[in-house]
Amino acid sequence: MRIVFITDLHGTVEYVDALARSERGADLLLVGGDITNFGGEAGARAVMEPLLRSFAVVRAVPGNVDRPEVLEWLEAHGLSLHGRGERVGRVALSGCGGSTLTPLLGPTELPETAVASLLARGARDVRDGRPWLLVTHVPPYESGADRVFLGKHVGSTALRDLLLASGPDLCLCGHIHEARGIYRVGDSLVVNPGAFSARKYAVVEVDGPLLRPSLRELTVSRGVRLRADAWNVATKVTGYARHRRRG
Repeated sequence: MRIVFITDLHGTVEYVDALARSERGADLLLVGGDITNFGGEAGARAVMEPLLRSFAVVRAVPGNVDRPEVLEWLEAHGLSLHGRGERVGRVALSGCGGSTLTPLLGPTELPETAVASLLARGARDVRDGRPWLLVTHVPPYESGADRVFLGKHVGSTALRDLLLASGPDLCLCGHIHEARGIYRVGDSLVVNPGAFSARKYAVVEVDGPLLRPSLRELTVSRGVRLRADAWNVATKVTGYARHRRRG
């Protein structure tokens, strides 16, 4: 079984065709949040529908810069892993979207108590299913996957506690773009592939109980990169401005 994981899309759809070509035949696509730049239902639909056309099975969680309507859209289409779990193919999946509280004051940010509750709900759904893949937007605290460029750890303590107590085989996360890498917390591997808006992603090969994650990067033309970067910057600035006015 081959699983593709992308996160921190921030509205970027220009790379979907390249991803579909590179990972043709993948069994499952997992999306780790920040699907939009402060977008709602229309933004979720614009990003997720091309992915649904390109991959046979898709599951997702929202990120901290996704408005609550993004989660509503994912749930309405049977795609959400936020606070729930299920068996898909050979793997057990559960998830938690959003992030812990940040200075950005994004639309989907949660206290640690809420993160702990959502993680526990998903874990109950999969019980002792193995291999167990946990999909979160926020990384676990002091994992390396949560280290910002100044060196500070900004991940979730509730997520770290769950990894140490329950030991999911793999935690797929994002949120901190510069913390790309494969790490370990207790018995759990932690993978932060970096932002899909920067063409980064991960692949997990499942061979029985064995999981082999790898970090990958798409190669696209300079023109495609420039269009994607321009779109990302423009939607981030305008999206944040609208979010602050709503607040």
